[in-house]
Amino acid sequence: MNKTMQRKKPTILKSLEKKNNDYSKLEPFTNDAPIKSSIIIPFYNSFNTLKKTITNLSNHQEIIKNSDKFEIIINDGSRMDLPFSLNIIPCRFTYVYYRKNMGRSYARNKGVSLAKNELLIFLDSDVLLPTNYFREVWKIHNKTNKAVVCGLAESILLRDKKTRLVNSDNVKPEIKHDFRYIKEFRGKEYKLLEETNNFKFFGNLRVIGPWTLPKMVITHNLSVRRNETIKVKGFDERFKSWGYEDVHFGAKLIANNCFIIPLLKSGVLRIHERKKKFSDKNRKLYERLIKKETV
Repeated sequence: MNKTMQRKKPTILKSLEKKNNDYSKLEPFTNDAPIKSSIIIPFYNSFNTLKKTITNLSNHQEIIKNSDKFEIIINDGSRMDLPFSLNIIPCRFTYVYYRKNMGRSYARNKGVSLAKNELLIFLDSDVLLPTNYFREVWKIHNKTNKAVVCGLAESILLRDKKTRLVNSDNVKPEIKHDFRYIKEFRGKEYKLLEETNNFKFFGNLRVIGPWTLPKMVITHNLSVRRNETIKVKGFDERFKSWGYEDVHFGAKLIANNCFIIPLLKSGVLRIHERKKKFSDKNRKLYERLIKKETV
């Protein structure tokens, strides 16, 4: 028998048990030099909110000032043609239309394959960004290539008067409304950021209520280096309905030695037209994949 047999790679679950998330040595984050960024937006039928997101980005001073450092990729699986023009976008943009909705994972992976820049910023088609958003994201990514920056959000309804203030100067999200700040579950109040020192002590598969570190990874606004995304083969396209495709993506990135870092000095307004439910089928798929697969 060959004595130099290759050691078997640990599963994602085993890797999560061994990985801590203490990024203290990387702090403080101060260098806001622009990084070439590709904004990837999957989209399906929500024309009202997409128009507000595109208007917000098109008037964003950071994109106007650094237009050569941005591109926007919109992946559309809708049933109808886009009812407004994208020519207001001040940077390079790519619009991809699919005759059939292939799902969020497929759309994001297609965006990754088209992206030409080194930093990927995943946004949902229902968010509004404040003026300082990109600078705060760049500060963290300028310190390490291993950051997964998780943006926080204040959720509002489409009829909320805040949705009329789409110019980035007027967008002031109250990110302390995000569930990662405070959330009640089964009669108990949880303060995940406070209890984990901003996720630093949320590693090694620590469980708080129903949450683990991968469940902090939500793609309504999330950024990660393109190389790190490619290393873990992007989003798993076996997740067809809503939910857990981003949690699984986060688990793979953690297993590949990335740090999950919350964006605490900025965030987004997130416009909810209707409440979405996690797919239990996707949850079971996630639990099965992390037990069996490696990165």
